[in-house]
Amino acid sequence: MMTHRCLPRAVSVVFITVATIVAGCTHPGQDRRAVQQPIAEVDSWEPDQRTLAIRHVLAAGVAKEKERPDWALEHYIDAMQLTEDLGVVERAVRLAVLLEDDKSIELAAKRLQDIAPDRAVAGQLLGMVALRRGDIDEAVAHFDRFIDGWQGAKGGAFALLESTLLHGVDDSDKALSTLKRLADKHAEVEQGHIVLAQTAERLGRTAIALQAAARAYQLALEQESDWLPRSAMDKARLLRKKGKEDAALAVYSEALEAVGTDVDLLYGRGVLRAMMGDDVSAEEDLRRVLELAPDDPHAMNALGYTLADNDRDLEEALELITKALEKRPTSAAILDSKGWVLYRLGRLEEALEYLERAWEQEKDAEIGAHLGELLWELDKPDKAQQVWRQAVEIDSSHSVLKETLERYEVDKEEL
Repeated sequence: MMTHRCLPRAVSVVFITVATIVAGCTHPGQDRRAVQQPIAEVDSWEPDQRTLAIRHVLAAGVAKEKERPDWALEHYIDAMQLTEDLGVVERAVRLAVLLEDDKSIELAAKRLQDIAPDRAVAGQLLGMVALRRGDIDEAVAHFDRFIDGWQGAKGGAFALLESTLLHGVDDSDKALSTLKRLADKHAEVEQGHIVLAQTAERLGRTAIALQAAARAYQLALEQESDWLPRSAMDKARLLRKKGKEDAALAVYSEALEAVGTDVDLLYGRGVLRAMMGDDVSAEEDLRRVLELAPDDPHAMNALGYTLADNDRDLEEALELITKALEKRPTSAAILDSKGWVLYRLGRLEEALEYLERAWEQEKDAEIGAHLGELLWELDKPDKAQQVWRQAVEIDSSHSVLKETLERYEVDKEEL
């Protein structure tokens, strides 16, 4: 890039004009070189680094106005190498990240690290770029410095890393491997294991997720941490996915014994008990939730659905679900519950409206099981089988769907 090293033209003209006038007024015998010296000084003048940095910052501003952020980034990169002004470096960092220019991100992050070692974000960015290159070892080293330099609890650093790895890195296997190494390295940080569990679950790596969730839960128990309810719910949910309902139930109960009363844990245990057929205990948990959080639409819906599914206290169930739907009018789960309780009450045409809306909102195996059953009872077997066929394609192993098809003696293979 060309950089002007002379004064603005108008200033040069002033100097030259003054020098000429002085030269014209000298005595004939006077040494003219002494008079011409100011001209030579003007021609050889070079701006200092601060002036050059200002020029680049101004040029970057013009480039942004011209909607050329790439040019602006070039000027900010040049400017930051000439100054220790943190604001200039941060502008370079932000624009490089916005443009996803890894080379510039690396340059800007290293410069930030040089002049402001306490800024942990530099390690975060350098780790991201290294991981994009496929260098896991370098990425782990940078992320490790980022975690160690984090101001506050290290769990906060892991939370930010989750976002960085989720949105900033395309190779999910490398991202997961990096996160696992960091969680192992900072084994005492329970949030590290929670983040690892969430990331692994999102990627369908249930075994890794369950192992991490179990570690987080154990740490939370030992440290009597505020993260105990969260880690317990993660572990219980993953155990349910593995078909280990009894183990999941034990986690909920152990965690509740440790923390006393917790709405989320009570709700989770209540829903699990209902799924396992222990309706009396499920009702106890869900009613306790509503005592603690009377306006909770999820608890109202869960209790209402549990009552409706067991064909008892249907008017109370309808009232609970109706209140829940007022708070969450577009919830497919609550629409399904409303349709199901109306079906149990024998109000089939009304039930159809809600179940069809639920099915339209979300193609879910349980909703499909309910809608198919209602259509069958409305003497629409072809439509019922069409819905059931779709539900089987979604999740052929769903317990409610399997029970419904068996009850109506429908072979899922023949749908």
